[in-house]
Amino acid sequence: MDPCKGVNEKNSVGKEVRRRTKTKRFDFEYLENEDHRLLQQAIKISCLETQRKEVVIPEAPTYYPTEEEFLDPIQYVNKIRAEAEQYGICKIVPPKNWDPKCNVSMSNPNKFPTKQQKINTLQEGQGFDDGNEYDIATYKQMADKFYTNWIQKYHHGKEMTIDEAIKDYWDLVETNTRSVAVEYGNDLDTNAYTSGFDPTADPPERTKFATKNDSHSIPEMNSKYYALSGWNLNNLPTADGSVLKYLRTPVNGVNVPWLYVGMLFSSFCWHNEDNYFYSINYSHFGAVKQWYGVPGAFANTFESVTKTFLLELFRESPDLLHHMTTQFSPSLLGANGVPIYKASQEAKTFMITFPKSYHCGFSHGFNVGEAVNFASIDWLLSGGEAEERYRHFGRGSVFSHQRLLFTLLEHRNELNPADMKCLANEILKVVNEEIQTRPMIQSQGIRDLSDVVKLPRNKFECIDSMVCFFSNSS
Repeated sequence: MDPCKGVNEKNSVGKEVRRRTKTKRFDFEYLENEDHRLLQQAIKISCLETQRKEVVIPEAPTYYPTEEEFLDPIQYVNKIRAEAEQYGICKIVPPKNWDPKCNVSMSNPNKFPTKQQKINTLQEGQGFDDGNEYDIATYKQMADKFYTNWIQKYHHGKEMTIDEAIKDYWDLVETNTRSVAVEYGNDLDTNAYTSGFDPTADPPERTKFATKNDSHSIPEMNSKYYALSGWNLNNLPTADGSVLKYLRTPVNGVNVPWLYVGMLFSSFCWHNEDNYFYSINYSHFGAVKQWYGVPGAFANTFESVTKTFLLELFRESPDLLHHMTTQFSPSLLGANGVPIYKASQEAKTFMITFPKSYHCGFSHGFNVGEAVNFASIDWLLSGGEAEERYRHFGRGSVFSHQRLLFTLLEHRNELNPADMKCLANEILKVVNEEIQTRPMIQSQGIRDLSDVVKLPRNKFECIDSMVCFFSNSS
């Protein structure tokens, strides 16, 4: 999905919405020796000189579920996970008769904000300035004019192929020889603007829908189908099999979809999802969106390589990759041992990103997409790893991972034996940590307030990182 999800703000109608903010600065451990610094810089420059060499980026897999397989998205992702997660990303093409109406209308007068992205400086990790506000029709006019001017200037007025657009984009990012700025309507609250899908349906009705009826027939893909389907991104986070259905608080971009309105070269920079969630992105209409992915198993390798080449930036902001403002050449990553895969997402197809996987990309022209997170039970291990990482950086989580674990425990009768074993292992880690660290905390004079501090039931708002309290669940 498309800086880290952050604080609440008021929108134009006074409603509280979440926007991304940078995490606080953290002291980074590095050598002060000037000779070492110069050596690192020389290595960086030497390697950068070779980055223009051609590196073949293999394709991520594409899957074509049958109508029956398509009934249950979580079950289908679980089916392909063993293979697909080795690539970090994958594309899913719905059955041929999938054709939902898109609720993003060109006549919608509501305006949305944009971010201005200077494509030629994306490797420098700079933040994005605010762009102009547009309604959807005016944005499309601007985006189409930019595209037309680009191909007239650099392609003799001919439509670009996918490969030509890719070459143009990475030439801009890697060489910084031309100054190009675009505007991206990202992280748009679907409650405030609109979702491309029909509004969410009640979970009991969806559960009944997502099974074949007595005649073992597949439901007709009509308006009811699209309203109830788990592939409707308003429904997916709370679909059967997603542990986020136990998260009762709406969190923008996590269990409430965000809308994305893009143009040629508008970019989502390298990142992995908050709490290492799965993510799903659907292209409602428009031009191709280009994706790159690194498998979650190689996340540490990715971070090591990027820190080597962007040493000074990471000294300033060790959590740089959390800001989602830094683009990095796939060729350079591939040449330095990072497995990387690509995919071209067409309209009315889905992209899945797997837990901990780094991903980035850009648009080939005007398009509208939508994205949300989900989490099957296998995600619990990755969620625990994310919480440990956030502690290191002093970064708040979008909700309490530990609280979710104990909420799942209350619903253990809904889990199968394998899922229950996975949950038990994660809870055991929490309990052991409590047992080991409580004496140390108490020896520092921290009082036990577990009888005083009571969290609201089934609410997952984050508690201020400066407030310490004991869990009384153990």
